[in-house]
Amino acid sequence: MLVQELRLRAFRNYPELVLRPGSGLNVLVGENGQGKSNILEAIYLLATTRSLRAGRESELIQHGEQQAWVQAEIATERSGQTLLEVTILPSDRKTVAINGSRRARVLELLGHLVVVFFGALDLGIVSGDPSHRRRFLNTEISQISPKYCFDLANYKRALEQRNRLLRDLMGMPVANSGLEAWNDQMAAYGAPIMEKRRFFVDRLTPLAAEMHHRLSGGREVLALRYLPSVPLNGCESVEEIAQAFHAKIDNVQGEERRRGTSLVGPQRDELLFSIGESEARPFGSQGQQR
Repeated sequence: MLVQELRLRAFRNYPELVLRPGSGLNVLVGENGQGKSNILEAIYLLATTRSLRAGRESELIQHGEQQAWVQAEIATERSGQTLLEVTILPSDRKTVAINGSRRARVLELLGHLVVVFFGALDLGIVSGDPSHRRRFLNTEISQISPKYCFDLANYKRALEQRNRLLRDLMGMPVANSGLEAWNDQMAAYGAPIMEKRRFFVDRLTPLAAEMHHRLSGGREVLALRYLPSVPLNGCESVEEIAQAFHAKIDNVQGEERRRGTSLVGPQRDELLFSIGESEARPFGSQGQQR
């Protein structure tokens, strides 16, 4: 997969840019504040539909302009040449187009361009709290599985509604609470998320272990372990995971009502990094974490 040409208009500090990367390794060199990171952010936006740094999408629009525009021609062995385009509007909305055809959903852009970005803040994937690691899983899996992104969006909506209802129900009678409908939604969308996370970590672990073995000169062994909030022992299918999800909710629903929040689901998952016998987050050096 190659980015053959990148075009920017009113994006960050670029009034206009046409960049044609070489087919091999490309190194961006320049003074601070000249826009090196902005080029990487534009490519990341096309791959993930999200900004690397902006709190609001409209921050990507150059000051004084009405919209920003990012386009790239990419080449893949499977699909040949593809033209990807994102337009960012002042209302924080985005529109996307593929090969000149505007798409109804922004998520349709996912899967056409796959990237891996590593920056200083990404040390938090190992050293930070579990939310960093869940965000890493979500970003990487969404690029290769648009359905994962769809399930994640629906799960987040169900989780928000269920948590609102749990807060409203604090101290109220258990009967006819209405939680059952949201339990079904949580399990229906949460089970495929956990199945995809497990699959991804299982495939990533040997690749990461081999790379770390080479980087450490064979002195260290890296292991990754997915720790879902729902025990998946013996669960092979999404349906079996959904059943386990329901059983876990039944076990903790009383505590959830007391606390006013959901205690089960992908939002409680963890990804564990270990070097040898030690967990990398509390015991790894900064060099090992990097």
